[in-house]
Amino acid sequence: MSHCQNQSIHAIPLSDLLDPQTGTTQIRLVDTKSLSYEVARKYMIRLTKADLMDLAFFKRLCTCGNLSVEEARRMFGKIASD
Repeated sequence: MSHCQNQSIHAIPLSDLLDPQTGTTQIRLVDTKSLSYEVARKYMIRLTKADLMDLAFFKRLCTCGNLSVEEARRMFGKIASD
């Protein structure tokens, strides 16, 4: 995750956002009309349905995420953008 602090963009590892007891993150509301949100959204890499169909590429993503292809498709198939 990235955040803006003192006019600088900083990365926060997702593991730092997890509650160690529940394994979940706290919901954080953002101003979706702000310039910082617009910039972050444009630089965000989003999984697409085409990514799921490109088996060689998708297998590499699964390897990075330590997931099987079936597991990853089940997790991300419904939320991948067109």
